[in-house]
Amino acid sequence: MPSAGARMPDLDEYLDGIGSVVIAVDADAPGRRLSLNLCEALGTCGVDVVDLCPPSAFKDLDGWRQAESRVLDRAVEAATEGHALPGDSSTGWVEVKWSARPARAAPGQMVSDVEMTELDWLWPSWIPIGFATVLAGRGGIGKGVLVADLLTRVTRGTSWPDGTHSRRGGALIIAGAGEDDAAHAWAPRLVAAGADIRRVRVVEHVDGRPPALPDHLTQLTGALAALRERIGEREPVLVVVDSLAGCSSADIVKSHEARSVLGPLGDWAKTNQVAMLIVAHSNKIRPGTGGQASDQISGSTAVVDAARSAIVLAHHADDMDLGEDERRRVVAPVKANLSRRASGFLVTISQGEARLPDGRVIGAPVLRWGERVEVADRAVMASDGPLERDRNDAEAWTRHALADGPRPAAEVLAFLVSEFGIPRRTAQRLRERIGAVIEFEPGAQPPKRLWRLTPEAPRGATENM
Repeated sequence: MPSAGARMPDLDEYLDGIGSVVIAVDADAPGRRLSLNLCEALGTCGVDVVDLCPPSAFKDLDGWRQAESRVLDRAVEAATEGHALPGDSSTGWVEVKWSARPARAAPGQMVSDVEMTELDWLWPSWIPIGFATVLAGRGGIGKGVLVADLLTRVTRGTSWPDGTHSRRGGALIIAGAGEDDAAHAWAPRLVAAGADIRRVRVVEHVDGRPPALPDHLTQLTGALAALRERIGEREPVLVVVDSLAGCSSADIVKSHEARSVLGPLGDWAKTNQVAMLIVAHSNKIRPGTGGQASDQISGSTAVVDAARSAIVLAHHADDMDLGEDERRRVVAPVKANLSRRASGFLVTISQGEARLPDGRVIGAPVLRWGERVEVADRAVMASDGPLERDRNDAEAWTRHALADGPRPAAEVLAFLVSEFGIPRRTAQRLRERIGAVIEFEPGAQPPKRLWRLTPEAPRGATENM
């Protein structure tokens, strides 16, 4: 056996006819390095390797052997049988680490060996199962109302707007910090749209705080299991992430940070075979400037690249001179890696009603589908004008949000990023402009930042609230 610092020999000449090797070296750092190097070298030769590590009470093999004369022989016997060796109080248990590796083969496979599978769709050409779909639109345009309509079709099994069949299933809503809550938004919208709310589960908190992705995917697997236990294991499920910014602290303008969130979400959707709809913000792009409709999705291009399907909700470019309530909206798939891209639809939003258990009726918006529309470029789908107006709306919203007292900084920032498309650095400048200060919540552990509006803060218009 070479020493820990020796050069690794060419092992092939020693391994003719040998199928397995037991390695027993000292438990110190040089011995562990030698063990790992041997495992790697032997594994490439197609040999099964057992890495026998002495108990933690002994630094080297000599001390172990002196404690019991036959301990090494017994340990080798135990290791080759794949279990640990019980000893007396002085030797404890022998830790057996299996490091069997097959012979290395060339990476990849022939396409002729690939088993083809048919893609499963929740909504054909719009929302695939097992992949992530991004839904983008500016704050206040009605993304939540659109989602409520989609969830209604899933929970009722009614057909999609293009006439294709919808399988009845369930929905899991992951509500991020600063986003719509269940009591005031999701429940009324779903009831007004006619959804079967017994098939919808909302996650607003995980371990006492808003959902954080991808950190809380394990807990969300439990929520998904609870939903499937209610509706049936084989029923399709639409998982809604509301929103990308509200459920993650990542700066989605940076490609590597966007991928660090979207990659695990896509893997989770594939593993659990769910359709995932990730709500995101749209860029502020002037109509008629050319380019593609998918350019409206804010953040890094990685946001669009990571999704296999993308949908945008925007106002029609021809209606930009009309009032907010008169403008037609366009909803259309703007990316379709897995199928032919479908045409979009004109939609309108009107006031509906949600009846409470006690008989009272409250108002809630509902969505109506209109005629089809082709969306070849972003000339059809407009953003909503100058950035200056969005900045003013964001300032007015922030003043309004802080008017009744301090709010958690993370919650305010998440809403500004999600609903107004304002980067976090710009949001900090906004805070300074309106005269809000940062302070820490007394007694909170870990320390919790708050935004507080000072009495001398300049007043701004709040008519948009």
